[in-house]
Amino acid sequence: MKIFVASYLNEKESLIGGVRGTRLNEFFNIKGINSKLITRNGINENEISIPEITSTLGKFYHRIFYPDYSLDWCKAVVPKIKSRVLNNILITTGPPHGIHWMGLKLKKKIDGNFLWVSDFRDPFVDNPFYNRIFLKRYLDLSFEKKVLLKSDVIIFNTEYNRNESIRKIAMNLRKDIEDKSIVVRNGFDEYSSIDMKKKERNGFVYSGGIYKGLALNSISCSLKKLKPEHIFSCDFYGEYSDEFKKYNNLKYIKKVDSKDIPNILSNYKYGIIWLPKEFQNSGRVAAKLYDYIGAGVIPICINPSIEMKKIISQLGYGYCIDEGNSNDDFCLEKYNGENEIINIKERGSFERNKQFEILFERIKAICSS
Repeated sequence: MKIFVASYLNEKESLIGGVRGTRLNEFFNIKGINSKLITRNGINENEISIPEITSTLGKFYHRIFYPDYSLDWCKAVVPKIKSRVLNNILITTGPPHGIHWMGLKLKKKIDGNFLWVSDFRDPFVDNPFYNRIFLKRYLDLSFEKKVLLKSDVIIFNTEYNRNESIRKIAMNLRKDIEDKSIVVRNGFDEYSSIDMKKKERNGFVYSGGIYKGLALNSISCSLKKLKPEHIFSCDFYGEYSDEFKKYNNLKYIKKVDSKDIPNILSNYKYGIIWLPKEFQNSGRVAAKLYDYIGAGVIPICINPSIEMKKIISQLGYGYCIDEGNSNDDFCLEKYNGENEIINIKERGSFERNKQFEILFERIKAICSS
């Protein structure tokens, strides 16, 4: 069987949205499977480029009816892969979640004679930042339900998100969704050696998106509370904002390639993660948490989600800060390093390819039945 991984973004375009599809395609190729990443801007022989042709009508549809801006690209992809996915496997990975329209359309066009895996890398309508109302919200909920019902395999990125999605489905349909859904976390790409003596010379790091600069004030204030009479600074890699100019303890370094991240992070002792407070009661897991775990960086999570707290507890590694709790005046000295020794065995389960093995085993089981 051949596998086609459809992703609106690839690693070249975005580290946030493009890494999962790229790494998944690489994983299958390493396994010796004929796998191709279908994307807008392919960068190697294992990626199929299908350019996006935007239209005014498409922009109108995604604002009113269609889930999002990926409509025009999906419409361009379907006729070009219709014959290729027959009797093969298609994995649609989002966001943007409109990418799953491709699977729905192909199920109708070729009578379902292929295995469709829908990968919800992040929640869709359950995302705390989702703010559509009235007709658009109703239509998006209907679309999400169709994807869940028509997919042959559904991937969720956390157990929490899986449970919340199933909960919205009618009782008589929940068993089917439970049986065909699996949890495949995002994970980290590779281990880094842990040399705490080396890390002692360094300090704090933050990698990835900064929520349009909103994270900076909180991180700056938190750094000032970590240890009495000592001013810590933090190095930032990834997204830039002019807001950096306001803070003398935050230093923007540069944007880096995702494959360089493990080595860069391994030079630091602590890694900071900040989430908007809206995510605290959610299943969101910031990708940088997995990166920190893989690099042996001690995570300090500000406003962690329910799922992130579970991971910190499971590993016995890292710290959590709740900005909304006036009694949670975080100071490193009072912990005496008790959360700074990682459980190596538990860490292994968060490796990205170990997570992909869960999907691989499910596909093998289906194909052999």
